[in-house]
Amino acid sequence: MVTKKQITKTIAFLILCLVFNSCGNGYKQIKDSKPDYILDAKIFRSEYDANTIAANSKYEGKIIEVNGQISDIDNSMVILFGTVWCEFDKNQLASLIEIQKYRRITIKGIYVKSVWSIPLLKNCVVIQYFP
Repeated sequence: MVTKKQITKTIAFLILCLVFNSCGNGYKQIKDSKPDYILDAKIFRSEYDANTIAANSKYEGKIIEVNGQISDIDNSMVILFGTVWCEFDKNQLASLIEIQKYRRITIKGIYVKSVWSIPLLKNCVVIQYFP
């Protein structure tokens, strides 16, 4: 028997697919879309720390372009100033091969609330890298 929760999850997934025009290719839409906000990673984090509820309300589901210094690179994740996590789709991992820690980068992605009290952007793409 299908539960109401399963139906709700399926509908939510289908809506997200429609929003991004195709399942699994959301990064293409993000790269070509104008960001809703352009922020420095430190300022983004300080706004988040000042009021997490307000930041989640303001940014959730929005396309954010964030720039800052790379503090870590791990699997599909780039971390800026140790404060903002940017998760890359598997189709975008090749764009991370040349980047290095402690360099500046501009990344665009969708804000999806926080994970363990850390702001998270998903479906990220590299906009500019400063080697």
